[in-house]
Parts: sequence; C-alpha cells; structure tokens
Amino acid sequence: MGGMPHDIGGNDPMGSRCTARPVGVETGMAPALRSLAALTALLLTLAATARADDERHRFTPLVDRPLRVAFMLSEGATLIDFAGPWEVFQDVMVDATGKPVREAAQLGPGGTARHPFTLYTVAEKREPIRVSGGLTVVPDHAFADAPPPDVIVVGAHRPSEAGLAWLKKASASAGMTMSVCTGASVLARAGLLDGKEAATHYWFTEDFGKRWPRVKFVPGIRFAEGGRVASSAGLSAGIDLALRVVERYLGREVAQGTADFMEYQGEGWKRPPGDPLPLPPPARPAAAPASPSAG
Repeated sequence: MGGMPHDIGGNDPMGSRCTARPVGVETGMAPALRSLAALTALLLTLAATARADDERHRFTPLVDRPLRVAFMLSEGATLIDFAGPWEVFQDVMVDATGKPVREAAQLGPGGTARHPFTLYTVAEKREPIRVSGGLTVVPDHAFADAPPPDVIVVGAHRPSEAGLAWLKKASASAGMTMSVCTGASVLARAGLLDGKEAATHYWFTEDFGKRWPRVKFVPGIRFAEGGRVASSAGLSAGIDLALRVVERYLGREVAQGTADFMEYQGEGWKRPPGDPLPLPPPARPAAAPASPSAG
C-alpha cells in the first residue's frame, strides 16, 4: 500500500522503509545521470522560491469568498488521506458562469478562471509534524486560530483531546465533515457518526463496529453519506468522496471537469444526485440600489 492505514494508537510498520537510500546513487552515477541530477536540483531550487499560496492558488483570481476546506493533521497522519482530497479541491476551477475550466487558454489574460475552494491544514500547534513516509508538514493554523471551515477533511491520524474538541465545535457549523480511511474512528470518537452508516478501511470495519456499536460500519462500500457527515473507505477512496463533495456543492459538470483535469478515471464518486450542500454567504454584501432622487 502507498501508506499503511493508521489505527488509533497503532504504529506504521512501513514508515522506516521510505528512508532507505538506493545503492550506488552517489558513487556509481554515470555522467549523464549526474547532469540530470544537477538540472533537477536547479529546478527544485527555483521552485522553492515560490510562495506556498502561489502554488496552492496558481489559477487566479479566487472568488471573493471561497469555501474553506480544513485538513486536520497530527503526527503520523497518512499522507494520501489528505493529499488525495487536497488535490481534488485545489483542482476545482470554474469560470465566471460557474462552468468548469476546460482549456489552458482560459487561464490567460482576460480569463475568468477561479478557485471556489481555499485550503489550509490545521493541527494542535503550528510546528512541523512528520506524516507517513517521513514527509514533514508545517500546519497553516493551530486549532486556536483556524478560520471556521466549510468543509473538514479528517484522514487517518491520532487526534489529541484538543483536536477532538476542535472537531466537535467546527463540525457543528461546517457544511460537510468527511473522513478518509480510519479517520472514521476520529469521527466516531467525536460522536459524529452515531446512528449513521460509515465506511472505513476494510481491515478495520469489523473492529470499529465493535468499538462503536452506535455506528453501522458497512463493508465493501466506497463511501457513506449521512446529512452533513460522510466517510470513505481506505486511502484512494478519499479522492472519490472529495469529488462527490465537489458535486454536491457545485454540480456534476464541475466535478467531472475536475476529474478530467486530474486525468482521474475512477468512477466510484458517481452516484445519483445528493442534496446540495449550502454555499457560504458572500464576503461583501451587495450594495443596496440607490434610491431615486426626489423630483
């Protein structure tokens, strides 16, 4: 697997395998490979000068009040659980009429392409954390200063009590709270899945059903929805659930346009239309029409 799903309180047995150095890379490298390595290093250095938000929102301008998507993290979080949905939400592009952007030419001067979602990571502290495979992530926000989210993405990780408290509070006003893989255990601990069907990684369906008997964990499904809460099966299933959330906010055409841009061929996100999710109020209220002058 790309990353072992984390059970709460468990360890990642695959984590150490990602740090091994290929034999002979430094000492037996041919001249052509050395040149390629030098070019790669130069490109990486140039890329590192770009601000993170420039990459995140490289197709501008954004809408005045984009939907805020919060990705809840902690030490040991499974990378694909948040990186998969992150890619989906950041790749949603619409024009001024709300139609999906289909061509690169629409991003040029005079274009109206925009991102309807803005993304951020949130953790207990704004300090570097190591996620699966050893990748280091610096959260954008701590729980204490995170903007109120419209969508919350909860992947496999081990939340603190402060994290569970934030999740309970933030989910009360969010339009959608979604879990990926064993992130369903976090939603279950927060009481968000009580009385609902839920999906999780197939390794843990039976065990979670015993731990949280008020939740009906269903084996073999790609994702489950219940009002403003949804949960997906393991790892890659988070991509399908994120596309489904995009569809419920902006429609099937925009979700399909996003999948096409990603060159994603999976069909697991496609279901009969669900209830539309609420859009946030505009950032700036429309000005009242001017009163006619007295004649």
